[in-house]
Amino acid sequence: MKDNPYVGPRPYERRHQQNFYGRTREARDLLALIMAERVVVLYAPSGAGKTSLLNAKVIPALEDEEFVVLPSARVGSSPPPEIPLEQVSNVFVYSVLLSLMGEQTAPDALTTHTLTSFLQQYYPEPEETEESAPLLLILDQFEELFTAHRARWQDAQDFFAQVSAALEAIPRLGILFSMREDFLAELDPYVALLPRRLRARFRLTLLSPEGALEAIVKPAANRGIAFAPAAGDQPGAAEWLRDELRRVNIQRQVGAETVADVILGPSIEPVQLQVACNQLWENLPDQPDQVIDLQEAQNHGDVTRALGDFYESALQETAQQTGVSERALRRWFSEQLLTPMQTRGMAMRGPHETAGLPNAAVDVLQHRHLIRPEMRAGARWYELAHDRLIAPILHSNRAWEATRQTPLRVAAKRWSESKLPALLYRDDALKQARAWAAQHPDEVEPYEQEFITVSQGAEQRRKWARRALVSAAAVGIITLCIVAALAWSAARNGLRAYSKELAAESQYWAQLDQDAALELAYEAIQQNEAPRLLTFWTPILGEIDYTEAEIALRQALTDFYPSAIYEDIASRQEVSSMVYGADGRYVYAGLSNGKIWVWEQATEQTRYLPAMSAVRVLVNHPSLPIIAVAGDDSKNGLIRIFNSATEAWEAELRVATPEGMFEEIYALAYSPEGRYLAAAGDYGAKFRDADGLSNAGMLRIWNLERQESFVVPAPHQKRVTGISFSNNGRYLVSSSNDGLVRLWELSDDGARLTLHPFITLTAHTGPVLDVKFSPTDPTLFASASADKTIRLWRIDLTHAAEPVKAVVTLLGHTREVKALAFSATGDYLLSGSRDATALLWDVRALSPNAILRFTGHTNVVQGVAFAPDGTTIATGDGSGNVRLWDRDFLRRERLSTLVGQNDRGRGLAYTPDGKYLVSGDNTGGGLIWDVAAGDIARQLPPVGGKMWNLTVSHDSKYAVTCTDDGNAYVWEIATGTQVAKLEEGHRAGVEQAAFSPDDRYLVTGADDQRVLVWDATTWQ
Repeated sequence: MKDNPYVGPRPYERRHQQNFYGRTREARDLLALIMAERVVVLYAPSGAGKTSLLNAKVIPALEDEEFVVLPSARVGSSPPPEIPLEQVSNVFVYSVLLSLMGEQTAPDALTTHTLTSFLQQYYPEPEETEESAPLLLILDQFEELFTAHRARWQDAQDFFAQVSAALEAIPRLGILFSMREDFLAELDPYVALLPRRLRARFRLTLLSPEGALEAIVKPAANRGIAFAPAAGDQPGAAEWLRDELRRVNIQRQVGAETVADVILGPSIEPVQLQVACNQLWENLPDQPDQVIDLQEAQNHGDVTRALGDFYESALQETAQQTGVSERALRRWFSEQLLTPMQTRGMAMRGPHETAGLPNAAVDVLQHRHLIRPEMRAGARWYELAHDRLIAPILHSNRAWEATRQTPLRVAAKRWSESKLPALLYRDDALKQARAWAAQHPDEVEPYEQEFITVSQGAEQRRKWARRALVSAAAVGIITLCIVAALAWSAARNGLRAYSKELAAESQYWAQLDQDAALELAYEAIQQNEAPRLLTFWTPILGEIDYTEAEIALRQALTDFYPSAIYEDIASRQEVSSMVYGADGRYVYAGLSNGKIWVWEQATEQTRYLPAMSAVRVLVNHPSLPIIAVAGDDSKNGLIRIFNSATEAWEAELRVATPEGMFEEIYALAYSPEGRYLAAAGDYGAKFRDADGLSNAGMLRIWNLERQESFVVPAPHQKRVTGISFSNNGRYLVSSSNDGLVRLWELSDDGARLTLHPFITLTAHTGPVLDVKFSPTDPTLFASASADKTIRLWRIDLTHAAEPVKAVVTLLGHTREVKALAFSATGDYLLSGSRDATALLWDVRALSPNAILRFTGHTNVVQGVAFAPDGTTIATGDGSGNVRLWDRDFLRRERLSTLVGQNDRGRGLAYTPDGKYLVSGDNTGGGLIWDVAAGDIARQLPPVGGKMWNLTVSHDSKYAVTCTDDGNAYVWEIATGTQVAKLEEGHRAGVEQAAFSPDDRYLVTGADDQRVLVWDATTWQ
C-alpha cells in the first residue's frame, strides 16, 4: 500500500510526530523532569526508542515551552583526517562541538574552544531586556564516552569537568544525557562532578502491550485503515501482531527433559514493531474494504524475516541502480559499518567514495533508510540506522556466502585447512581459476588468491622437474651408462611421485567431477609406463610401483553405472517418486499418468498398478508393509493405501469438497507410530476448503484411526513441497516454493495432532523443493532447494538464540535439487536434481562434497530411494527412465585396471548405456573397452594426428574424435569402423564436439573460432 505511516528500522524525526504513538506517559514524565532539573540522565535498553521519543515528542514539547534546544550532539566522533588527534585537547568535547557546528565553521577553529567558551560565543545570553530562555544540550548515545577513543580515556574526567564548568558559567544551561542502560554504572566515577550527583534519572522501558497496540493501530487509522477486531476464538489482527512481537523463547523442565517453550513477554521492542508494521504495510495490496484482516497480518507480518528482507531488498536495489556488486555491498557493511565486536561503526564520506564504496551506492542505501548520515564540521559520516539491524545483516551475509560456494572456493578452503599439495589446481583447472579471478577481482577471497598463487608455483615447479628429468635422461644416454642408470633412477622416482600426486588429485576430484577424476587417474597410470629409451634398466633398477595410480583409476570407475536400466517405462511419463517395499523385494515408481511401475528384484520383471489420475508421491509406513500413494484424481486430492505384502489396495482417503473445489497433494509423511499421515501440496486456483480456509499452501493431517482430517491454517504462502516427521514424533518440518523451511512442534491429545510454529528458516535463496528428517537422529534434517544447494540442519535447544542452525551446505548439483532420501541408518543422504544426476553424501562426515555421483539420466531426477538394507538405490527421471544401482557402493568394490593404451590419453567417454568406455590418445587413434569384462573390445586406428577430444552419441551408437588436422571422425562403436570423416569445414584443429539430445545433430568447435552443425543422418 502507499503512504506508509510506519518509519521502519530508523529513529522517528520531528516530521513523523503525527504518527508517533504509545509513549504519551513517558513523554509527559520526561518533559516534567527536564523542566525541573538542570541535568537529567535518560537511559534505556538498546532499541527502546530514546532518540525517537526525543525527536517526536520531547523536543517539540520543550520548544513549545520556549526552550532553546541545541542540535543533538555525540561524543564519539573522530576528528576529520586533516586534524591530527594530538592537536585536539579533549576528543570528546571536540566531538560535541563538531555536532553543534555542523557546516558553519572550519574544524580547526574548534580546537581552541572549551565547551563553555563555545557556548558563550555561539549561544550568548540574551540582552537584559529580553527574557532569558532555557538552553538545553542533548548528548545522544552518550555511552560512546566509554566505548570510543579508548586510547584517550583520560579525556573523560576533563569532559565532565568542562560540563560542570559550563553549567556554572551559564545559569540557563541544562544538559540531557541519553544513553544505553548497560553503560549506566560507568557514570559512577564522575557523578561527584555534576549537580545533585546525577540523581535525576529517567528509565525508558520497552513498549508495554497497551502502548504497542496503540503504536500499531493509530498510524494506520491516520491513513483510513483499520485492523480487524477479534472474532470468536480468533484474535484481532493488531492483537495477533502485537503478541507475535511479545513471543519469548524459554526452556522449562518436564521431568528429566528440558523442553523449549514460547510465552508472551511483558514488553515489545519498538524497532521490531516498526519493521514488522512497515513491511506489513509495504507488502499488503490495496485494501478496498479498508481493513487488514488476521490472515493478511499473518502472511505479511513476520518480524524476523522482515529485517532480513529489508536489508536484502536494499542491497538488490542498490546493486541494480549503481552496478556495484552485491558482494561488494555486503563486504562494506561487514568491514566498515560493523566492528569486530559486532557493534556499529562509522564511515566518512569522501569526494567520490565512502570507505571504498562509491557515493552513488551510499546515496541509494541512505534513501532506503538502511544507513543514516551524521554531519560533523563539514564532513558527513554514515552508520547503520539501528543496532537491531546488526544480527540480521550478519545472518544474511553468512547465508548469502554459504549459497555461493564454487568449486574453486571449496578446493581453496579445503587446501587452506589441510595444505595438501594434491589439492592444488593444475593445467586447465588452474587456467580457468586464474581467468575467473581476473574477471571477478571483487569476489576473490584472500584464501582463494593464496590458493591460486601456490598452485601456480607448484605448476611451475612441476614443469621444471619434468624438464630436468628429460634432460637428465638425455644426458645419461649420450654420456655414460652409469649416469644413464642414475638418471633413470631419478626419473623413475620423480615419475612415481608425480603419479602419486595425480592419483591423490583423482581421489579428491571423484567427489566433485567424475570426468576429471577419470582423466587424472588415467594420466597417473600413463606416468608409470617407463620411457621406451630407458627400459633397458628396468630389470636392473626395478619397475615403478603404480599401485596408488591403479587404485585411483579403479575408484574413479566404481559404481557410476547401474546394473539395470529401464528406459521409457511408460511412454515418457514422468517418474515423480520412488520407494522400495518394506522387505526390499520390490521397487515402486509413481508416474504422472496415474500408474505405479513395479520392479521385482528376484525375477527382474516389471508391471504396472493403476492408482489414480496422477501419482505425485509415494511413502512407506514406518512399521508395516504399507505404502501411501497420493496425487489427484480428476483434480481432487486423493490418497490410497497399498499393502505391498498382499498387493491389494486397502483404503482411500479423500477430501469431501464441494464440486469444482480441489487440492493437489505433492508430499506425504507418516508419523513415527503410524497413527497420523500428513499430506501437503496446494489448493487449486478456485479452491476454498470446506473448512472455510483458503491459501496457496496446503497441509492436512489425517488421523488414520478415525479416518478424519483437519487443515493446518496457512502453513506456507505457496505450494508445500515436502514434509517429514522426526523419528521421536516431536517435530514436523515442511518446505515450500515460498523459499521457507518451517519447523513445527507437535502435541497430541490422542484425537488430534496440534502443530505449534517453532521456527522459520530463511537461508535458502530459492524455492525449497524437499525436506527430510534423519530416520535415526531426531535433531537432524535436510532441505533441498532450487538454489542448487542442500542444507543439513541441527536442532539444539541449548542455544535459545539460535535453536536451529545449518551445520553444512552440500554443494555439487548444478541445477535445482528436487528430491532427498536418507538411508535406513541415517548415515547417507541421496539427492536428485534437474541436472540429471543423483549424488550420494556422507552425513556423518558433514562434508560439503558428495562421495559419489550417479550419471546417465537425461532428464530431471526426482525419484530417489534407498533399499531397506542400504546397499542399493533406485533413481527415476522426468522422461520415464529408471536406473537401479545394485553394487555395494558403500564398500566401494574395486574393478580391474584397464591397461593397453600406448600413448598419452586425450579423451575418455562412457557410452550412456554403460557398456563401453571409449578412450583416445595422442596419435589420433583409440580404444573401445568392454566395461563389464575390463578388456579391449575394438581398436580405432590412428587418423588425423593428435586427438584433442572425443564424445559419444546418446544412443551409444557413435563415437566422434576431434583431431589436429581440422577434421572430426565418426566411428561405429559396435564394430569400430569409421562411418564418416567430417572435413572441409574447419580450418584449424577441432577441439570439441557434442550431439544434440535427440542425436539428430552434431556440433563441432575448432581453433578457427567457428562452430559447425552437422546432420547426423547424412554427416553433411
